[in-house]
Amino acid sequence: MAGKGGLDLLVQGANWEVLQTARYANGKWAPNKQLFKSWSFYDFTDVVQNGRLRPFIEQPTGRDVILEETTRNPDGSWPAPTQMHGLAPVRVASKPTQNHLAAAVVGTHVRLVHIDTNGRLMHTIEQPNGTWTAPDQVAPGGVYRNDWFPSLSAASVGGGLQVTAADQIHRTVLHTALGANGSWVTWSNVLSWTGTPCHFGEPVPCRPGR
Repeated sequence: MAGKGGLDLLVQGANWEVLQTARYANGKWAPNKQLFKSWSFYDFTDVVQNGRLRPFIEQPTGRDVILEETTRNPDGSWPAPTQMHGLAPVRVASKPTQNHLAAAVVGTHVRLVHIDTNGRLMHTIEQPNGTWTAPDQVAPGGVYRNDWFPSLSAASVGGGLQVTAADQIHRTVLHTALGANGSWVTWSNVLSWTGTPCHFGEPVPCRPGR
């Protein structure tokens, strides 16, 4: 993520911790440093809003995960993550191993998409007072609405929110967008337009169906 101070990279370490590095002006990278000592997380995502880096985190607590957030201070320090106001803990059956959170800045608001206990995609919006709206299901209509989604991504495109997700039931990749009227566009099958994907490193073009 590129903030006012340059390019920052946040990654999840081997012990479920969050590590940060930054690129120097000469192109080299700073040594990794752990954020939030003694904290470990299931998953996290981040955005840059008004030049400041904001991670959103799934913090385990018993059989639940709590959705938390923090924002880097102007001096580069990090306050401890706190629970996102208005969002209840999410019950999980096992430790997630894939991308379970995605966020994007749309206009002046951050929008967060996360996977709930049943594998559905849920959407919430940060309000001006810092609280978050009650999560509603992403694209709840159509044939894919009750599928299991193990991984997702979100982006701000043309002033709107767009979401793609891997569909474990149909073994495909789906796409939807939140319309200006507040309604979700029906899921579309990305692979029906792009064809069967190839593994990274295969010759281009690769043979269909591999």
